[in-house]
Amino acid sequence: MPVSNVQKKSHLDILEKIRQEQIVFSAAQRQVAAYVLENYHQIPFLSISSLAENIGVSNNSIIKFCNHLGFAKFAEFKKVFSEHAHAELTNYNKSADHATENDYFTLGLEEDVSAITATLNNAANRENLPVALAMIKKAKHIYICGGRRSYPMAHFFATSLRLLGVTAHEVYSGHDDFWDRLRLATREDLVIAITMPRYSKEVVSALKKLQEKKVSTMLLTDTGLSPALPHADLAFYCTVPTSYYLPSSNGVHAMINVICRGVSRQMDADLYKQYKDGTL
Repeated sequence: MPVSNVQKKSHLDILEKIRQEQIVFSAAQRQVAAYVLENYHQIPFLSISSLAENIGVSNNSIIKFCNHLGFAKFAEFKKVFSEHAHAELTNYNKSADHATENDYFTLGLEEDVSAITATLNNAANRENLPVALAMIKKAKHIYICGGRRSYPMAHFFATSLRLLGVTAHEVYSGHDDFWDRLRLATREDLVIAITMPRYSKEVVSALKKLQEKKVSTMLLTDTGLSPALPHADLAFYCTVPTSYYLPSSNGVHAMINVICRGVSRQMDADLYKQYKDGTL
């Protein structure tokens, strides 16, 4: 019988372990891993049979998956996510019970500043920015897709790039022409995907197909646990904290603004060079 050696770890530790070890899972266990990464918030409310039915695998596959992660049984695995859900609910209730009208402003300021600071100070984001600017400059067309709450961000991103003279198109997950428009993307183009919890399955699927076509892709997401991450050539991590049901998206907007400012400065440099060379 497996010994449960991960009980004291957080749900984030478990999710990270799943992501790191997906490659060694059996085909059925990879199905379980993909489902858990996308739907871990549902785990506390599912029995082993319900989970197996949702995924389309046997109860035994679920048990073997849990065993691989060091849990003796599904109940121990579920407990980690149940404790996380309980802590989230407790924090929400405390905030709601003690909040006044002015508290919402204070909390909003704290969360938004925290999200922007964490996103813009992220070392990986800073390292990836020059690469992203080169990808945008090289692309013939840019398609920016998002689903659920991410679509307005995709629209904002595409509009900002168009104002800078970049050929950019927003593509909304859920629209009838979503796949038709993305099918137009070639290896000369760039597809930028934005997906945050709860992640859009359609956007994740799109990135997988684009990866198979060898179309360049860029991703804005929340953490290294995003199911879209393995299918993107370049990723930016945007912090999306929340004390309430609706998370702050200001970290995402801040990252989009930084990228667009970089594109603007890059264009200025090109124009200045043309001016000096007498070609403008």
